Amino acid sequence: AEEAVRVMGEGRLLLPDSFPGHERDKLCLAQRVPLGVVLCMPPFNYPVNLCCSKVGPALMAGNAIVVKTPTQGAVSCLYVGAALEAAGLPPGVANFVTGRGSEIGDHLVTHPLVDCLSFTGGSTGLAASRKAGM
Repeated sequence: AEEAVRVMGEGRLLLPDSFPGHERDKLCLAQRVPLGVVLCMPPFNYPVNLCCSKVGPALMAGNAIVVKTPTQGAVSCLYVGAALEAAGLPPGVANFVTGRGSEIGDHLVTHPLVDCLSFTGGSTGLAASRKAGM
């Protein structure tokens, strides 16, 4: 719940707007545009908190999500999915996939319908970013 309040507060800053640039003759524009499908890959430690920190912003920006749950902590992330369903999120907007990263991770990271990756660093995150061509 605490993470949701934090993300909600940051979401208010995502409103389309313009503001003065660093130099007087420039104008900065901020526009909220959904990317499409965001692949969220939370790590095993603090699975609910770190899952919500990826899922919340992606949904607030208007994206669909696929959550590849951590092998250890998968059930915790599935409860996040159940909470989203109970809250009335339309079917197909939030999708949760379980399985070992070594078996399905490469497929998900390189899938052509995935438009954005959200993962936590470390060796696993580095490997995912390399496979995705980042």
